[in-house]
Amino acid sequence: MRFVTTIAAGLLALSGISAAHAQDASFWDGFYAGIHGVGGGASADKYFTATGAYRNSWTMQGGMLGAHAGYNMSIDAFVLGIEGDVDVGSIIGDDAGNGQSLERLNITGQGSIRARAGYTIDQLLIYATAGIAFANVAGYTEDSAVPGLSAESLTRSYSGPTVGAGIELALTDSVSVRGEYRYTALGRADFAWANWVGATYSLHEHTARVGVSFHF
Repeated sequence: MRFVTTIAAGLLALSGISAAHAQDASFWDGFYAGIHGVGGGASADKYFTATGAYRNSWTMQGGMLGAHAGYNMSIDAFVLGIEGDVDVGSIIGDDAGNGQSLERLNITGQGSIRARAGYTIDQLLIYATAGIAFANVAGYTEDSAVPGLSAESLTRSYSGPTVGAGIELALTDSVSVRGEYRYTALGRADFAWANWVGATYSLHEHTARVGVSFHF
């Protein structure tokens, strides 16, 4: 919530919003598309695939660039809609060689399909969002004592629920800017390493997003 409050203060200062300049709720009706930046991280939990026993955890950090598109309809001051997005970049981290092997995971791409529901106050839309997310994750492992020895790379697909909240500010008759927090439980995927014990990695992602949208 601190992130949302900070972004709200910045956007309000940028626009010089005042109660005397109310935004018609119909501004939000219809199709829109835009671009955004993503920053944040994820936590990776490793389990042995054969036994399900927990092994260790580590963090991942990085950023992405993406595009989004959606459709809104307003009912008085309420706004309902659906939105999809796609991001590419890198959210990466490794276990620092905790054991005989070093293991690294890298979220290289992700996307989501979500519902949005919000309430407008003047030019500001305050909203919540929820849906399903998908991610492409590249895994890499090698001997922790001899870099490059017994190195392997595998790629797996992840999916799971995503929820978040944000604010969006109408700047002109067709342009808005937004700030959003999102939590995504990407679930688990098995990595059948040829040279190492098979592992299952569970991923949980926390991201902040800032973007601009163009309304049609």
